[in-house]
Amino acid sequence: MNRYGAEALRHWRTYLPATYGRMVKDPETFFTELGEQADAEIEDRYLGYAGPDVPGESAEDKQARLTQAMNRAAEEVFAELVTPSPASQGEPDPVEDVPPAS
Repeated sequence: MNRYGAEALRHWRTYLPATYGRMVKDPETFFTELGEQADAEIEDRYLGYAGPDVPGESAEDKQARLTQAMNRAAEEVFAELVTPSPASQGEPDPVEDVPPAS
């Protein structure tokens, strides 16, 4: 299991317990495959966002462009696959489940 799968496993157990319990019959396989899917999706998006080299671009500008592309790709994939919000998975809002203070 790669780092994306391991992060997803921790997140889903903690923040998506109902979804985890319903969907995950074989956690090792599920999160290994999810991690591989996330890795491939990040790479695909990164390549698209980075685009071709820009003529006359300095090394610093290129590094900044590539870093920005990687950050954007990873952020999107994390939100969609690795660490989705409880609401996006139909999980109850933990704040709503807390009784009001007396």
